[in-house]
Amino acid sequence: MPLYGRCKTHQIGSLNCGEKVTLVARNGDVLRIIPASERAPRFVDASAISQQPDKFVPFDNDSGVPDRGPIDCSAPVERRPFVEGFMVCAPLQTGRSAAAAS
Repeated sequence: MPLYGRCKTHQIGSLNCGEKVTLVARNGDVLRIIPASERAPRFVDASAISQQPDKFVPFDNDSGVPDRGPIDCSAPVERRPFVEGFMVCAPLQTGRSAAAAS
């Protein structure tokens, strides 16, 4: 599953099937997440992320995660608190991990 920066201009990593991530926010058709292997927020298509590891349960309007609307790429980055962890359900290739900060 490809990971993108804030405005999805280019791919900056990927997730493995079953990799645990932390949900930061929902913005329309994308989720802002932090993969367990990284420390910075990334963006991924909401249709590929599940609330449960064994079956697909989307983060939709009934999930309790409010939709903050589409990202305004001209606005500065906002800091938001973390909400909860969940699992990726779509299988793809192994991605690169960000270097750990010391």
